[in-house]
Amino acid sequence: MKKVKLLFICHSAQNRSPTASKMYTNIFDTEAMGLYKNAQFDLHDELETKLEWCDRAFVMEEELEAVIKRHFPNLAIEKKITNLDIPDVYEINEPALKLKIEEKMKPYIEELCSHQINKC
Repeated sequence: MKKVKLLFICHSAQNRSPTASKMYTNIFDTEAMGLYKNAQFDLHDELETKLEWCDRAFVMEEELEAVIKRHFPNLAIEKKITNLDIPDVYEINEPALKLKIEEKMKPYIEELCSHQINKC
């Protein structure tokens, strides 16, 4: 079995999703992406490709979850889109952001680790 593939999604992939991706890259195969460029959702093809790639997707806000469910309802169910509810008030790799991500991911780590050969 290979590493579990996790996709972290925020608005612009500048702070939250890259921080989360980096935090778990030694354990899982991770990617980060933002849904918006120039304040408009224009990443439809890229999002679909990354959703198809991942085993599980985590969004940082409810709005992002709604966008994915609206555009890709079947993939949203299949990939268990999970809202971590982390507001866009942090800088990249900020210690408070890392603590918040760790706290929000804690309920999922054991389950995710159980799906790979190299246990966490």
